[in-house]
Order: sequence, then C-alpha cells, then structure tokens
Amino acid sequence: MSSPPLTMPDRRPSILVVDDEPLVREALKMSLLGDAFQVVLAASGSEAIAALNQGPVDLILLDIGLPDIHGYDLHRRISSDLDVPIIFLSARSEAIDRISGLELGADDYIPKPFEPREVLARIRNVLRRVSGAMEKEEPQAEVWIRQGRFEHAPDRREIRYGGIRLDLTTIEYGLLTGLLRRPGVVFSREQLMVQAWEDPYRPSDRTVDTHIKNLRAKIVQISGGHDLIGTSRNAGYFLRDDPCGDQGSMP
Repeated sequence: MSSPPLTMPDRRPSILVVDDEPLVREALKMSLLGDAFQVVLAASGSEAIAALNQGPVDLILLDIGLPDIHGYDLHRRISSDLDVPIIFLSARSEAIDRISGLELGADDYIPKPFEPREVLARIRNVLRRVSGAMEKEEPQAEVWIRQGRFEHAPDRREIRYGGIRLDLTTIEYGLLTGLLRRPGVVFSREQLMVQAWEDPYRPSDRTVDTHIKNLRAKIVQISGGHDLIGTSRNAGYFLRDDPCGDQGSMP
C-alpha cells in the first residue's frame, strides 16, 4: 500500500527525474505517479535544462553520473538560476560522497540501489520542509483590534492608546486585556486573577489592587488625565467609556 500523497494547493507537485538509466527512470516514474505526483523525465543534463525551460517543477531527483555533465556541475547551474530543492541520486554511497553532495547544497542524498518507498518518503520530507520555511518567511499582516482609542495586537501582546504604546508589565497587560474584552462590565478580583496570573500561586486582593493602581496611572498619563478604570466598591473593576473616542468592539 502506498503512503498517503502529499497534498498541495491547486495542483499535484511536479518532480523532475534526471537519470541516464532507463530502468531507474521508469521505476521512479511509476512510484511517483502512484503517489499522486506529476513526473517529468530527463536522461541527461541538457534534457533537464530543456525540461526546466518548459516550466517550473517542485523538486528535482538528480543522478550524479550523467553522460554529458557531472551532477554537481548541473546542480550549480540550476541553483544559480532557480530556487528548487534537489535530491542527489548516486551509485557512490561512501560517506565522503554524501557529505560532498550535502555541502554543495543538496537537500538530500540517496545512494543506489534504493527502495522506491524511501525515495517517496524523502521527497515528501523535503517538500514539507521547504513549504514550512516559505510559510515562516511570508510576512503576516498584523491584526489590531480597536476599542475606543485603545488598539490591541494579541500576537504582539501590545496595547496602544491613541496610537501610543503602553509600557505594560506582563500582569498589567493581562489585566487590561481582560477589561478591554467587555467595557463597562465589572470584573471581580478573582476573575482578574485568572486573566492576568499564569503563576501557580494565588495573589491576594491587595496584590491585584496594587497592579490595577499602577495600570491606572499609566493610562492616566498617556490619555491626558482620563481615568478609564473604574472601581465598583467591594465588587471589582471595569473599563469606563472613553470620552476621547468612539467605542468599537472586541471579541
């Protein structure tokens, strides 16, 4: 039973097999087609270049011992123009050969003879690795959630007021995040503890009051004197309506 195919959006991954041995090419072709890959075949370096000129591929299986060019030289030529993962195939299985291939920049090195299922597994691993690296490199749009003149970026754990960043401690950030979720709603000290404290110990009510006092002072300073944290006697704290800005909504 073949392994589950690697799925990629909109199309099947295309693999260029470059090997001068017809039996090797056909064996790889059958395995790749059976695992839902598209396959392009080339028996020499010149055929490989011609195939790449016809259109992009997702990965290249490249035999080192080609009739018209050494696989290492072809790797250099391809890599100078294209950013495509390359796995070397070679009848030479000594450690020094594998090391040389990997130091050259190959994504993997598979000695012959090989088991087709192993080749498929290595192809999938390389494609996943490359795909993951691309996702990490792709810049992510920042999400800012607005509540009045407050703006909150959860991914950055940053809160601004009127476009100015509040310099908050971890506890103060947790407290303000909780209050921003439901403006006007009174949160008990117990609820605020759950929101702001990650440590296993339970702070006292006095500790919560101290952090609220410090948070309130920072907001008053940056908001031009507006005290936006209200106190409900013996009940807890709430976020007041902001007189300087319209009220938005936060999840």
